[in-house]
This record gives sequence, structure tokens and C-alpha cells, in this order.
Amino acid sequence: MKKNLLLLILFLVLIDTLTALSGIELYNQGRLYEAKEALEHAVQSHRAGVAEMAVLGMTYTRLGMYSKAEQILDEALARAPEDPRVLNALAMLEFSSGNYSAAFDWLDRTGKGGTNFPRSTQPLVETLINRAVHLYQEGNFDQAAGALEEARKLDPINPRVIAMLIQLHRQEGPSEGLIELYRDFVKLEPENAQAHAELGVLLEETGQSTAAEASFLQAELYGTDEPYPYLYLALRAAQREVPLSELRTRLHLAIGKAVRRISSLRLQAAGTFQQKKGELSAEELEALQKLTGRTEQPKQIVRDSLLLLRESYSRPSEYGQDLRRLTDWYPHSLELRSALGSFLEEQSRHEEALAHWREVISDFPTLAEAHAGMARSLNALDQNQAARVAYRRARDLDPENPGLYRGLYQLYAAEGRKQELLQLYADIYERERTNSTLIRSWAELEEDLGLTEQATVHRLRAAELEQRRENGQE
Repeated sequence: MKKNLLLLILFLVLIDTLTALSGIELYNQGRLYEAKEALEHAVQSHRAGVAEMAVLGMTYTRLGMYSKAEQILDEALARAPEDPRVLNALAMLEFSSGNYSAAFDWLDRTGKGGTNFPRSTQPLVETLINRAVHLYQEGNFDQAAGALEEARKLDPINPRVIAMLIQLHRQEGPSEGLIELYRDFVKLEPENAQAHAELGVLLEETGQSTAAEASFLQAELYGTDEPYPYLYLALRAAQREVPLSELRTRLHLAIGKAVRRISSLRLQAAGTFQQKKGELSAEELEALQKLTGRTEQPKQIVRDSLLLLRESYSRPSEYGQDLRRLTDWYPHSLELRSALGSFLEEQSRHEEALAHWREVISDFPTLAEAHAGMARSLNALDQNQAARVAYRRARDLDPENPGLYRGLYQLYAAEGRKQELLQLYADIYERERTNSTLIRSWAELEEDLGLTEQATVHRLRAAELEQRRENGQE
């Protein structure tokens, strides 16, 4: 009988111990209500240690039972005043209650955090991340960075925390601190092509060309969608006289990635415009303009890549074949199709150029550059009346493009029709009185015709409009 009683007591003790341990495991698995019951049982049976009490306090906190959390954590603190597990749990409670100053006081006491109990700090890390997001949205960037630094002390290898710190510090521009954050991040996520690409850009901007190339090579290895690394590596390859096939492959990749980036940004802009049904507030219009402006960098990459691609061929016809191949690969790229049209014009293949521009216009009827290209081709083929119509259509589509006014002037001047162009500008002015580009072109034409007084008036009017626009008055 005594032996059976002893076995029963040992069994009950073992059950209590297993319950306490399973409570921590349940918490770590996110099974909070089960963890609460298991840990409460351990506390009630006096089998819980400081670790179990700390986890029970965090469980109460996550379930919104703040008074119970405070009670059990006070008991744990009395037992172990410097235990980082208890201090972390108290910090988590204060954060959740909105007492941020008190929370940071507890964090200051924890030192580096509970290294013997690392998993218990994860909810506190999440709380600090949420706090950082809230501060960022309020515009308190320094405090947001501070919260993330505290989170990083608790979890130094958390890639999410490092990524958020990177986003915050990128607003301050290139710095060694930002570079180190990127280096830490790619150690944790070595196959993150985007991070390698962004690190390469930073290294290049700070004059660390060798390290930049190494980062871009990693970005290329893992297939980054950023176009610039491919152009950078192609430029370096050109300096070293590597096989032309390798150079051209990288240039094709740079062009392809840039074309996709441009298309994506244009789709976003079009989607925003359609969603608002064209009725945009001043803030929304500014955001849309910024989005559209982001296409300039990939457009420049396309231009630079095409220039280097052309230099890699000894015969223009070979470059032309490659350019046609690119337009076949990316038929919706305005930049590539415009480049092909311009190339045909340069080679004096005006019939082909005219057919090409007409095909582009059939796909993109509002593309001013295509109408201008058709006008140049028509002019080269002595079809001047049709050329004038095409130039005027291009100007109507892009009324503030100075190049189109120069094209109109050259065409009308060659035919001795300057007075006709003068009247055309006067007619257009009646409906476009704030078009400073038009007015400047009008003034230049007047000056050419000896109408000095009228030219002076129009130049002053154009300058006034440009000043007002610069001051945000229009």
C-alpha cells in the first residue's frame, strides 16, 4: 500500500513538471489558451519556476489580461529581480498597455535580453516592430528607428527588423551605417537578389567599385529584377574586352529588365488614373507625377544599353538586326520601337522608317514621338504637306515639347512658309494661352521675321508663366 502511494505521489509530481514544460512549448507554438491553462496549473500546484511565471505573464498580456499579467510578473520579479526573462515580460506588458517610457526602462535593465530563454522575447520583438510602424506613420522617424534598434538587441539576426531599419535609413542617403545594415541582411538572406543589387548601388555611390561589382555579381547570380546591375557589369566587361557574346547578353538583360520596369510603372499610373476616373486631388496628382517620373531611370538604362550595344557591332546592319530582335521580344516597348524608327532614319531607309512609324501609330495612336518620326520620314520623301499634318498632330499630343516646334520651324522655313507658321502659332495661342513653350517658339519666329517688339512681349510673357509655374501658382 505504501509503495503504491509513493508511486502515485511521484506520478503526480512528474505530471506537474511535464505540465509546466508543456505550457512553455504551447506558448511558443502560439496556442495561448492552452498555454494559459497549463501554466496556471503549474503555478497553483507550486511547481512553476521563474521562467514559467514570466511566460504566463506574457500569455496574459497577449490575451489582454493585463491585471493578471501584472500580478504574476510582480511575484516573479520578487523572486528574481534581475532575471531578463521577467524584465522582458514586464517590458512587453508596458508596451501593450501604451506605457512606452516604462517599457524602455525595463528594457534598459535587461541588458542584451534573455539569452537563456530566447524564444520568449519574440512577442516583445513583434511589439517593438508594431510600435516602430506606428511611430513611422506618425512621422517620428528617430523614435521608430530607436524602437527597431531595441528589437534588434533582443533578436540580432531578425531579417525583418534589419530590413525595416534599412528602409528608415535609406531616407537619409548613403552612409557606412546603411551599408553595414545591408551587409548584415545579405548574410542572413544570401540569395536575396534585390538586397545585393541595392547594396551594389550604395557601394558604387560611395566609391567602393570593387565591392560594388561583387554585389552586382551576386545580384546577377540570383536573377535580380533590377536592370542597373546588368548595365554596370556590361560597362565593366567592355573595359576588360571580354567576349562580345557575354557583353551583349548582359545588355539584353539590362534592356529587358528596364523595359519591364517601365511597363509596370505605366500600368500602375494608368490603374490609379482609371480608379479615380480622372478626378484626382492635388496630392493624388502629385503622387501620380512622381510615379510617372520613376520611369526616367529605366528609360536612361535602355538608352545607355542601346548605345553600348551599338558600339559592340562593327557594322550598323548587325546592330539593326539585334535591335529588331529586341523589338520582337518586347513589342510593347515604346522606347525600343522608337529607337528602331530613329535607326532606320539615320540609315536613310526612309521608306522602311515610314512604314515602321505607321505601324507604331496603329498600336499607339497617341504617341507624339511616332507622329514626329512619321513627319521626318515624310519630309525626307518630299511629302511635305503630309509631313506638316504629322508634325502638327505630334505637337497637339505633346504641346510643351520644344523639339516639335523646332521640327515645325525647319519644315515651314524650308518651304518659305514662315508667315503661315506665324499665323498657326497665333491660332494655337488662342486656346493655349499658358503654354510657355509655344510662346517662346512664337517669339523666336517673330524675331527671325524682324518683329522685334512682338518677340520681346512674348518672351516676357513666357518668362512670367515659367516663374509662376516654378512658384507653384499654376
